[in-house]
Amino acid sequence: MSSTNDNPCKTIAVYPFSRAFLPYLTVPSLFPNAVIRTLSAPNGFALTGKDAGYADNRPAVGFVVQPEAVLTGVQDDVLLVPNGEWADDMPAENLVHGDEWMPRLHQKCLRFMEAYADAGKEIWCAMKLTADEKTAVSARCAAAGSEFSYLYHEPDNLREYDEAERLYTPEAAVLFVGEITPDTNAFEIALGLHQEFMQNGFCSALLSAQEPYTIANVWRFPDSLFLAADEAQKVYDINSRLKDIEETAAPDVIIVCLPGALMKFDNQFTNGFGVKPYLISQAVSADYAVVCVQHEYYNAAFYDTIHDLLLQRFGIPVRFFHTSNIRMDIQASQERGNLRFNYFDYQTAQNAIAKVVHDPDTVKVPVCNVLNGNQSRLFRHVLAHLLGEEETP
Repeated sequence: MSSTNDNPCKTIAVYPFSRAFLPYLTVPSLFPNAVIRTLSAPNGFALTGKDAGYADNRPAVGFVVQPEAVLTGVQDDVLLVPNGEWADDMPAENLVHGDEWMPRLHQKCLRFMEAYADAGKEIWCAMKLTADEKTAVSARCAAAGSEFSYLYHEPDNLREYDEAERLYTPEAAVLFVGEITPDTNAFEIALGLHQEFMQNGFCSALLSAQEPYTIANVWRFPDSLFLAADEAQKVYDINSRLKDIEETAAPDVIIVCLPGALMKFDNQFTNGFGVKPYLISQAVSADYAVVCVQHEYYNAAFYDTIHDLLLQRFGIPVRFFHTSNIRMDIQASQERGNLRFNYFDYQTAQNAIAKVVHDPDTVKVPVCNVLNGNQSRLFRHVLAHLLGEEETP
């Protein structure tokens, strides 16, 4: 699937492409008046010459990843630099073994931005820059008559909202998309649902922690959610943001992509203990929730237990489970001190589970890999539920 518009005005080159950018490729007509034409990755990413879907072992998405050399031609109208592990240009002495490449890649990104700026091309930069780097790139764009958009968002302690006397109840339907384990496609599913609602004549609003770039009707969570602030204030701020969204966009549905995992994995990988999703659940009640889990041999009892637990703990009504192709690499995670994953190809993951687990059809709600050809199935299920029609798994 290609990210296209009927009459695009600009073409976009993305560098450095990584698995984290995949959600923005799998949703058509995502960027107003622009189309992604070029994906480029450093040789060390082992993606050059492969379809972008190879980044997490999914089916082809229709973009072949190009080598860095393609960028020297400066052929596209926009250079988009995503956020990622390379975005923080930290001193070498602070790096974990195996991460020594990060500062070098940060500097490469700067060099490509300078080349595109000098050529009069537009820059969308979502990676973190120092004040001097930001000033230098901005000045080069200004000198060439091009536009520099610095999209990296650093949360700050500026008070966005006063504490409300009571919580606001949205008129729009509210849909949660969350994860039991991090990195199991929640944002991609939320973004896909957002676009499907929009393309089917509904006004949708998406509230997320991920970079919105220029996507229509996407908002960020209040900064206080990610900073040291009073928990009651965080709840009021989230609720006030939802009120702002309703007053600004008058949406039919608000899709909330819950940041962080819904519960801890173990005592080493706590996933924030599910605090942020809990605070959001106190700020607004969901009418429908999709919950993502890692690829594992889970039986019906597991899904039913999670269904009941999330309803009791958060008041989250789970109506659909997404089973990703991601499985935690425990050894690598323990060695690196952060979560690392393996990625099964979709068919292998599906076949492996089917050989071992024989009762998924008895789960209270539908269970499947939403990204494996089931996006429309999920959308129809959501819509039927919100319209009060008979649900058909």
